[in-house]
Amino acid sequence: MRMKRILVFVSISAFACSMPAVADTAQSAECVFAADTLESPRSIKTAEELAGGSNGLWVVTWRAGETVTATAADGSTATFVENAPSNGSGALSALSLASGGIWTLANSRQGVATFTVRHSLFGTLGDGTAASPAKIVDADELAYLVEAGSVGEGFHFILAGANGLLASLVLPSGFSLQELPGDVWRMDAASAGGVVYACLPIGYAMDSLSSGPDRTLRRNTTIPLAYSGDNWLAGRPVSSSLSIVAPSGAETSNDFAGTGTIPFCPNETGPWSVSMASAYGTLTATIRVIRRSTFVVLR
Repeated sequence: MRMKRILVFVSISAFACSMPAVADTAQSAECVFAADTLESPRSIKTAEELAGGSNGLWVVTWRAGETVTATAADGSTATFVENAPSNGSGALSALSLASGGIWTLANSRQGVATFTVRHSLFGTLGDGTAASPAKIVDADELAYLVEAGSVGEGFHFILAGANGLLASLVLPSGFSLQELPGDVWRMDAASAGGVVYACLPIGYAMDSLSSGPDRTLRRNTTIPLAYSGDNWLAGRPVSSSLSIVAPSGAETSNDFAGTGTIPFCPNETGPWSVSMASAYGTLTATIRVIRRSTFVVLR
């Protein structure tokens, strides 16, 4: 599936590398081809772009035997062409992109292309309040709304575009963003301290009993052993393996996805070896387990 975006005029010369050089070469007539130089996802921001543009910018092409489908943000799918009898093309508007959000076009042989369509084109943007936050789908949309005078301080929105939209979002001059519960963001006036983004408080646990990963523990005492496949970065479900070797040599190994803890209650005295392997490498620790002591107090 190729999306026509920029027209380039070239002359194509036919030649054979294995043939000796000759004075004249056959040259074709001037022809036109399409090259897509846009990154994914493509952003449809205006009604004209949604309709295909005055120059027919959004054109879907296919070859014989290929199937092209379009999947909306809500998961509903429409088939543009199925097992095409011959090579062909059609306007993107014929796919009936009838709602805002992310659309995915898939060609059964050539891959996929994604589009973001602004909800404002369908009256489904939202009120921009805490009860009805606006649905922002592309990096320029927030700045566009501010420039148009439609929104200002106190504007609430959610990021309804592709992953990573927050990093590429163009923040309007004079404003900062405050994260709120429920994946909602509020636009505030920029503070004197230069705050640009303020996230919610993040809770975490740490063991401050002693330095380093090694510990001393009494037998039959339970402590948590932590694991994380992504090095405790974002809680993504990345795999890791946690291995525990007792002083007697008995080994226990567990595979996990994501981040969490398991209880550890040693029943042998001596050094226990604990290791966690993930894509970030292997972390190791030695836990020295000692006997519980008995005290006799004389008075």
